[in-house]
Amino acid sequence: MDYEVEYIPDDIKNVDDSILTKIISCEHKGACNEQCATAFKIIPQEIEFYRKMNLPLPILCPNCRYYQRLKQRNLFKL
Repeated sequence: MDYEVEYIPDDIKNVDDSILTKIISCEHKGACNEQCATAFKIIPQEIEFYRKMNLPLPILCPNCRYYQRLKQRNLFKL
């Protein structure tokens, strides 16, 4: 991996465009039950969105983020 989660800046203002060419390891490192991809890349549109909204870079892979969001939803009623 090019970047471990511990070395990703907390503030988006401290992130330069070189992060777009790097592979970032997921914080879970495959130790979760969420079909972890263990690594991911940031695309230009994504970093543009994070800068516009002043959000920090994610530390989880897309699969882990998706399953974390699902856990926060209410259960379906039949």
